[in-house]
Amino acid sequence: MNKVTLALVILFGLAACAGLEQKEGTQTTETSSAAAPQPDTSVNQLETELKDLQAEINRLADSEIQELAQQKRSAQEAAQLARNQAEDLQTKLEQLSKFTEAELVALTEEREAAEKATQRANAEKLYTQQKLNELSAAAEAELQEIADQKAAAKKSAEAELRKIAEQEAAAKKSSEAELKELAEQEADAKKATQQAQKEKIALQEEKELLEAQIKEMSAAVIFLEEKKGEASADIPSLEAQQDALLAEIDGLASRIDTLGSEHSGSLINYKQFARESAPKVDITVEAGPSIDPQGKTFKVPEKRELVSRQEPKNYMDLDELKENLFPITINLDDVDVRDAMSMLSEVTGKNILVGDEVTGTISVRLIDVPWNKALDAILQIRKLAKHVNEEGTIIRIHEQEALIAQEAFERERREALISSLEAEEAIGPMYTEIFRLYYTEPEQVKEELEAVFGLSDSQDDGGSGASPYSVEIAIDKRIKSLIIKGKRQDLDSIAQLISKIDVRTRQVLIEAFIVEATDDFSKEFGSRFGISDIGVVGNPGGTNGLTTVTSGGVAGSQPTTPGTGVGLGDLTGLATNFSVAGGAGLGILLQSASTALKIELTAMEKQGYSKIVSNPRVFTLDNQEAVIIQGDEIPYQSATQEGGTEVQFKDAGIQLTVTPSIVGDGNIILTVTVEKKSANTSTRNPPITTRSINTKLLIKDNTVVVIGGVFTQESSDGEDKVPFLGDIPLVKHLFRYQSDKDVRKELLVFLAPRII
Repeated sequence: MNKVTLALVILFGLAACAGLEQKEGTQTTETSSAAAPQPDTSVNQLETELKDLQAEINRLADSEIQELAQQKRSAQEAAQLARNQAEDLQTKLEQLSKFTEAELVALTEEREAAEKATQRANAEKLYTQQKLNELSAAAEAELQEIADQKAAAKKSAEAELRKIAEQEAAAKKSSEAELKELAEQEADAKKATQQAQKEKIALQEEKELLEAQIKEMSAAVIFLEEKKGEASADIPSLEAQQDALLAEIDGLASRIDTLGSEHSGSLINYKQFARESAPKVDITVEAGPSIDPQGKTFKVPEKRELVSRQEPKNYMDLDELKENLFPITINLDDVDVRDAMSMLSEVTGKNILVGDEVTGTISVRLIDVPWNKALDAILQIRKLAKHVNEEGTIIRIHEQEALIAQEAFERERREALISSLEAEEAIGPMYTEIFRLYYTEPEQVKEELEAVFGLSDSQDDGGSGASPYSVEIAIDKRIKSLIIKGKRQDLDSIAQLISKIDVRTRQVLIEAFIVEATDDFSKEFGSRFGISDIGVVGNPGGTNGLTTVTSGGVAGSQPTTPGTGVGLGDLTGLATNFSVAGGAGLGILLQSASTALKIELTAMEKQGYSKIVSNPRVFTLDNQEAVIIQGDEIPYQSATQEGGTEVQFKDAGIQLTVTPSIVGDGNIILTVTVEKKSANTSTRNPPITTRSINTKLLIKDNTVVVIGGVFTQESSDGEDKVPFLGDIPLVKHLFRYQSDKDVRKELLVFLAPRII
């Protein structure tokens, strides 16, 4: 704007000058009447300058306008940036407002920890500042001393000044290095503070683990003390094991104290701690079972699984070396036996040794025969025998009598060696180990181990059937573990077997619908699900022990009327379309989800076809029984021996017992028992009528099975009338009559098992 103003001032000045000159020219013209008009060059010049000034003004104005436009754009960009920052701040405020109370507490704790770390860093910074002040004071004192020396000795001032300059430069470099080192230490201190919090948690976990180990070892010490009283002969070894365990417990306790002192003292060397803790972490990982996080992947176990193998070595047969057997063709004509064996040795690559007593020749022709069979044929012809070493690399050929004598000698020597080894094993070390169980009960595992290793009580006396294993097993229910004492090889075999037994068991979710249905329910329900009423599964008149139906009787007595047994017949797969529950009381709805079933049952209940008595759900393990009970306890009075009365209770209701067994191919075997007990409350001492169904069936996962066949008959008295006429006084009794109604209901149980 300053340039524009200056240009305007110049313009107005020039215009004023032009006016004055024009005025003077006019006056001159008036005095000279005869003179002709002449062009004024000064005016033209002024006009030219005026145009130039106008152009300059326009140029300056355009430049100023562009500058203002640039400033406007900058202002708009700054405003847009401010709006973006405001939006970011608003977003951050919204995110911060979403923090839950727990997160705020955690943030508060972190802030307190950061404040503590800051305080510690400030203290270290103050200490550093004090050090710097001390160094500065020392430097100042040194400078003062140097100044005094300069005043005292002017001649050596230059040399002394150079020395001082060098010292100052070195001090400066040292100070910078120290400051940098202190800054790094401060950063390391902050990191160490954060690491210390993590290490504190790790130390606490390790402390808990060590305390748990102390508890386990204390239990082992108690077990050893009990065993020490039972077996006096093993007192020295038991005392030695007890002392070793106590020493290890003391070491763990001292380790816990050390951890506490390390935590309360200076900062922990986390790298060293990680190195020391790595083996313990590996042990902790190996201690527990590994479970799929998704919980959906399962491997179907094989029907036969090898755990261990023990078999005697056959020193007379080569069939075990099948990978080295191949067919050969032999054509021998009056060849010495030794030469024949030498030839076989070259062909087979085996070391064949022939005894000095073997003589004679052999003539044989064999085509495409395994070389071990060819060797046996040659030996049988010459009445010879062979002995194969344990590795199958050396074959010795002898006369039968000589080999029998050698084997007798070897047998006697082996028996003596076995006796010596057994004697050494009898005085060998015994180990005690704790086997933690996760999925099975210790009592069950103990019974299985005793059965497999022959550790029953009947063999403890050392009779002819005594077990070769000297193993003792105790149970610790508190930590769900087995404490086993035995030799190392026995403990290894037991550990291998336990790893196969203590495995994760799959679960089954069983959802049941207990429904009271009318006679029309089956047809209506079948039409809704598209099921044709074609009869029952299998042979209705046959029995195969899978399904039984009983009814009648009073509680505690035998069934009065046995029902017809029904089996699954010869069906190779699952049942297809048939009635919901035929005369056999059994039906299967393929691919019917429990949700769709519940919707249909609820709709039919509103229409009066049925009534949902109960809809329980229960989880159970594979091959474990699940029991669902719904009913009442009926009170009644009974006489006592003293002549008085007392109130007792009888159970009346529905009991459903289901045992699922997962086959492994997507099918489930269900063992089902449905029992209904109903009481006749019209009498003083109500009898209990029991009706039950027992069945065993094979169904696919996530299908629905229907169990029926339990009927109840209810009678009711009522009064019917003719509409309008039955309400006229005096004559209404002519249009009314009494009626008896019999209501027949069937109890249906829908089961929907699903593998979890």
